[in-house]
Amino acid sequence: MPITEEQALARVGRLGSSDSASAIGLNPWTTPFQLFAKLTGRVEPDPQTLSMEVGQWMEPFIIKKVNQKLAQIEKAPPFLDSGETLLHNRYDWMIAHPDGYRYVAPEGGNVIDDGRYQILEIKNVGWRVMHHWGEGLPKDGLPPAYVTTQVLYQALVAKDRYKVSNTHYVGAYFGGNDLRIYKLEFVKENFEQLRNDLIEFWAYIERDEAPPMGWKDAKFAGKMYPLPTVPMISKGEVQDQGLVKEYIEIRNKMKEAEQELLFKEAKIKEVMKDAEVMVDDDGSTPLFSWKTNKRGTRVFTCKVKD
Repeated sequence: MPITEEQALARVGRLGSSDSASAIGLNPWTTPFQLFAKLTGRVEPDPQTLSMEVGQWMEPFIIKKVNQKLAQIEKAPPFLDSGETLLHNRYDWMIAHPDGYRYVAPEGGNVIDDGRYQILEIKNVGWRVMHHWGEGLPKDGLPPAYVTTQVLYQALVAKDRYKVSNTHYVGAYFGGNDLRIYKLEFVKENFEQLRNDLIEFWAYIERDEAPPMGWKDAKFAGKMYPLPTVPMISKGEVQDQGLVKEYIEIRNKMKEAEQELLFKEAKIKEVMKDAEVMVDDDGSTPLFSWKTNKRGTRVFTCKVKD
């Protein structure tokens, strides 16, 4: 279910489960540096999209469908809508809002005395990213690492309050017509590694010191530092003295490579002339296209994938 206004306020200044993969560098869209900028208020957080809102309101329906499908595979209680806020007692900056939960008793035990807390994470997934997801139950495929990390984080926070199972689930609804369920198994070392990595990230927050940038942060840096306040710095202030030289060398190599690529493009066009498409020897695989767009301009495209 969608988080409440009260839960949203509770997340301010804390690390939510959707942030956990970003904090340790496993989110393909948000880096630790970018997450730091958002959590410290230097950059506005991303607004909620319509897709995200629809996904939240679909959660109860998807949980219902997950329970129906799981009932055909295993004997266990159904998952319930959570609506719960979990706060870690020791690390009060850790917060989680599981989508669904249930208590499962080990063999020979009972739920009241021996029940283990299991988490269900719900994802409404667009068809464009389906190829990043493995096959669900009864096969043993896995969701992307950022989703697995999110579930592990929720279990880590829940461990501070409940007897938590090492088995958890993800229910993913693809393109409105394909439901997959993933069974995740964690071990003690998984929890310890994630906890240590998150503590390391949160130390940057406490020191108000940005984590090191990666290549994905080159353009984002302008949001973090939008207005220059220092007229100039000298090269001597750069700790990595080879950095400036390496940048210039790479830039020059890129220029040379770009010129060489344009030369090869020209030679291919020289061969194609009036042809729209060049195919391989068997005639089945397009290699290059040089078609005219609506504005009357021919556009050259390489069709060969990496």
